[in-house]
Amino acid sequence: GLFDLAYCSPIVRDEIVYAPERGRTIAIRVTPNGDDSVDTQKVWQSSGAQDDRLSSPVIHGELLFSATGNGILDVIDIKSGKIVKRKRMDLGDGRVDASLSLADDHIYVQSTNGTTVVVQPTANCTEVARNKADGSSSTLFFVNQRILFRTPTHLICVSGSQDHTSLERR
Repeated sequence: GLFDLAYCSPIVRDEIVYAPERGRTIAIRVTPNGDDSVDTQKVWQSSGAQDDRLSSPVIHGELLFSATGNGILDVIDIKSGKIVKRKRMDLGDGRVDASLSLADDHIYVQSTNGTTVVVQPTANCTEVARNKADGSSSTLFFVNQRILFRTPTHLICVSGSQDHTSLERR
């Protein structure tokens, strides 16, 4: 009863659970007791975009990044709960179903139409690359400087340029 995550997973750092929901993000401190129980305390709650959050969030430094299904990226200071940036990602007609990915100091936001936007994990979320591949709802994963994801019919392997922000399909 502490939060209601219909689709995405919460993320934990330093005994605090961060749960981005439709319309809000909540931070809850979870402190283990000596027995098998825990104490919980709400640390903060911030207002968010009124859309489902299918993708799970990521934390980089002191910032939490979460995206709505319609491609609104929220950046929240994890200490205060203050929204430092809300940015609509230009993803065309796709949805953000896949969880956000963090690799090589970049955040990857993938749309079901195959558009992947790569942004810096800062308060400004500066876009550093945009790529198009087959559409997918699966989360990107990274192995030996390659990005892998599955589509309904294929497993896609993409290798990047030297700075890992521009993708080339091979």
